[in-house]
Amino acid sequence: MPDIDVAHATLRGRAVEFISEPHLVHRAADYELWLADFRDSEGNVLALMARKRRA
Repeated sequence: MPDIDVAHATLRGRAVEFISEPHLVHRAADYELWLADFRDSEGNVLALMARKRRA
């Protein structure tokens, strides 16, 4: 899924425990980097990551 917001909503609907909502972590000249941290079934912290083009 290329859209972090759609992926976040889909996984949350499947009872994934998110630690953070999608949020901006880096802004470059031509893109923004977004993350959403979550825990897997074993308690490990992972993250969704999206690189969004800047207008």
